[in-house]
Amino acid sequence: MPLPLGATVALSDEQEGWLPLSAPSLLGKVTQVLPGDDGDNPLYVVELREPIQVQLGGSLALRGLPPGAYQCVVIKSRWRGFDVQGDHSVSVHVVLPPPGAVAEGRRRLLQLSVAAWAGCRQISSEA
Repeated sequence: MPLPLGATVALSDEQEGWLPLSAPSLLGKVTQVLPGDDGDNPLYVVELREPIQVQLGGSLALRGLPPGAYQCVVIKSRWRGFDVQGDHSVSVHVVLPPPGAVAEGRRRLLQLSVAAWAGCRQISSEA
């Protein structure tokens, strides 16, 4: 069962590639669920409590992300068929979508580069 809309999730550094200038743990609320195709895991749009900063010349900017503050991320379990659910941590890809990318849908979001890897767990299901 996918994460419910309004669920609060915690994203944490797994020591595999994290977001420079970010705290080792980030909290956010699921605002959109994009179902998976052919058994693939869903994508979750997560509105962060604190934005992620990307600086000009930083490692994320060098990977093509425009500098600025990113208030939302898109996450997806790294393990096909094993979705994020409950209070156990699941390894996820973290994507920082540029403006307008979420509105373009799942196909567009899957084309974006992974910015980080994180452990993700649901900490509440309240809307």
